[in-house]
Amino acid sequence: MKNRYCFICDKPILYRFWVCPECKLEYRLGDFKDWPVWAKKLNNEAQKEWRNAVARDKDERSFSDYDPVKLREMVDIASYNAWATPKA
Repeated sequence: MKNRYCFICDKPILYRFWVCPECKLEYRLGDFKDWPVWAKKLNNEAQKEWRNAVARDKDERSFSDYDPVKLREMVDIASYNAWATPKA
């Protein structure tokens, strides 16, 4: 899992939070419903970036994640398709 950072000051924070304790106190960020508009917008952007980063990590696989026999079959099929596909 990727590290999470405060969306205001960029300090590392615990996974379940979006702001560090210092920023929470300084900007009076208690209940989310009471947050100022700028903080809600920054939080929304931070959540989007976080979800995108997590999705990218799930999509990225290394060759070692695959069974060697299956990997060879995938390469053979891809090579065949690249040469056998007629070009327009």
